[in-house]
Amino acid sequence: MPDSVPIGLTPDRARERSAILAAIDAAAERFKVAAVTAELVQREIAHHHTEWIRIDSRRIGFSSDAEAREAALCVREDGLSLDEVAASSHAEIQESSFYLDDLDAELRTLFLGARANDLLGPVSFEGAYTLFQIEEKVMPSEEDPDVRGKAEAAVLSRVLEEQARRRMRWQLDW
Repeated sequence: MPDSVPIGLTPDRARERSAILAAIDAAAERFKVAAVTAELVQREIAHHHTEWIRIDSRRIGFSSDAEAREAALCVREDGLSLDEVAASSHAEIQESSFYLDDLDAELRTLFLGARANDLLGPVSFEGAYTLFQIEEKVMPSEEDPDVRGKAEAAVLSRVLEEQARRRMRWQLDW
């Protein structure tokens, strides 16, 4: 018998257990399909309308606040592009997409008010003094697979919590 089979588990018993697990997986999938309705997903997206705004941006990080402020002035006052500033400072521009709820609370407000082409910062972000140039703000919609996935996961979590609450019976009074 191969080493990967636990002691006492025969191939017949493994097939039997595998069939039971497959039935459980199928039942769980049927439950999910029934519980996570299109209407609940739409409501969830509407409920998180602000938090699930996606920000597409380009960013450049600096090791000091003074460097970042100088770079911001070059863009805002001198009219240089972020690419030109990056080239002259030997810094790398990174593409960045994130949802508002991924940010710390103090940064959310800053990004919520931003529009396309706005330059934000410098802000402390991932250990650097960072400038963000907003490319696009995308409102949450069902067509966005990431947003839909977030909504489905939130709905399913809530439904499962409710089912557990209904079925759980405490044996001791706490």
